[in-house]
Amino acid sequence: MREETGGTFRTALLSVQADDSHAVILHRWTAKRRGERVEMDDFNVYRFERGLVAERWEYVADQRAHDAFWCR
Repeated sequence: MREETGGTFRTALLSVQADDSHAVILHRWTAKRRGERVEMDDFNVYRFERGLVAERWEYVADQRAHDAFWCR
């Protein structure tokens, strides 16, 4: 991502909720790429097994805008 965005990719942690089996992390990211700028909230859900990440899901606020930004 660093190379694709010329080092402009930034993420800010907004919230974390977790227990022994799952964690939910809300963050906001910004980046510039090929003359376009995007700012978007995402959240990630992690499932743990034996203290390690077993699965991860990502949900973006605007899937079309996300895809358009990265596919240009």
